Amino acid sequence: MSSSTVKFIVSIFMLFLLHDTAIAQKICNTKVVHQTEIYQPGIRHSIAFEVSNISGETKRFRPELTLPTSWELATSAPSITLAAEEKGWVFMSFFIPSTQMPGVHQAIFILKDIDRPYYEKTPVFFEVDKHHDLQVRSLTAPKFTQAGELIEVTFEVINRGNIKESVRLSSLNSIQGATNYLIAP
Repeated sequence: MSSSTVKFIVSIFMLFLLHDTAIAQKICNTKVVHQTEIYQPGIRHSIAFEVSNISGETKRFRPELTLPTSWELATSAPSITLAAEEKGWVFMSFFIPSTQMPGVHQAIFILKDIDRPYYEKTPVFFEVDKHHDLQVRSLTAPKFTQAGELIEVTFEVINRGNIKESVRLSSLNSIQGATNYLIAP
């Protein structure tokens, strides 16, 4: 192999490394600027992100929010264009189901460069609160009763919350069956 061929191969390799490094270089910073401490399940929430273009040129970004499995994105943010060293805001809304288990859950905010194969991922953690929601409804009951007659009534207890609930049945009369239940969501 001649020395000019080796120099050409080395030059191509260096160009490839420089190009690859330019793609991997950080071009933006993302920061969560509005986040609630504890999120209530069963309602819609909003979150705000501050995006800073730290590159020396104008960039177009497409924001995405990857949520836990049962959550729903209510409003997604449009693409944003930021000049060099400019900051912008991204607002997104999402819904947490009422049956979402309490505790810490993770989402990922992704900011993609529309013009290049670059993206930045920012983890976002949400503390979901306990949600108590027991519903009781009558399934069967007589329309008319007479004095001294035995009345049979059947109730349904539904746990629409996100934690197990302990239910204790009581009556001035007798109850057939168990009186203590642990009802899962």
